[in-house]
Amino acid sequence: MSEFYVYALIDPRDNQIFYLGKGKGDRHLHHIKEIKELDKKQYERKVGINPNKISRIKDIIESGLELKYEFIANNLSEDAAYVLEEILVERFGREILKNGKLLNLEPGGKWEYPKIILNEKEKTTIADLKTKFPELLPIIEKYPHVATESKLLPWWVLKIPKRFALFQFSTEGTFIATHNTTYFMQCTGMSSNIITKCIESNCGFAYGYLWAFDKNDNFESFLSASFEKLNAIKSYKNWEIKEISNLEYATNYQIRNQEIDEEK
Repeated sequence: MSEFYVYALIDPRDNQIFYLGKGKGDRHLHHIKEIKELDKKQYERKVGINPNKISRIKDIIESGLELKYEFIANNLSEDAAYVLEEILVERFGREILKNGKLLNLEPGGKWEYPKIILNEKEKTTIADLKTKFPELLPIIEKYPHVATESKLLPWWVLKIPKRFALFQFSTEGTFIATHNTTYFMQCTGMSSNIITKCIESNCGFAYGYLWAFDKNDNFESFLSASFEKLNAIKSYKNWEIKEISNLEYATNYQIRNQEIDEEK
């Protein structure tokens, strides 16, 4: 059905686009609803919230102005909307990659798992558009490629700063992998509160794994805990305790660098 659209959020103070999205119905209005429904502490706990986008919208409102919207294209199929969103985010560039001003955390498009960046093989090409979505060609011509070349190394090839290191173990205490906490949370959608509480109180397993901020932690107390004990305190701060299988696939960064930067 052709009921989807791609929209832009615009800061009325400089009339610049700072966020792109796709949706249908009143999806473009949900950003304001998020701010009205959640206070600051709830934002900090809620998985999937984009803090920079939220901060920009709150600044606009607090300055006495209204957030502006622009519908870039209407009456699209969902697949076409995803593709257009992906291409435009690529053309504008993102602040997170230091190559543009968009506050989008993800590259746009439809993916099985959350992504921070797309490799060249994953990107939609002009040839793809001509074959599958020719209706999008005149739209993207209005938006030239203004993104600069990112000077940042992809996060998965960088050493992990020591303060962000998160060590993953099996329930038997066998070491599995080292993660960069920042990207790990973004890619998996896991709550840092749950994992942190699990580590600090040695109360049991989070998501079916053991976690540590120090690879040399003693896991004896972890192994003495049980899922029954964890279930007994499950209601604390509305914890969501569950098990995720095949974590390597769920995280979307199988080829990350496991080295630790001891100086950071």
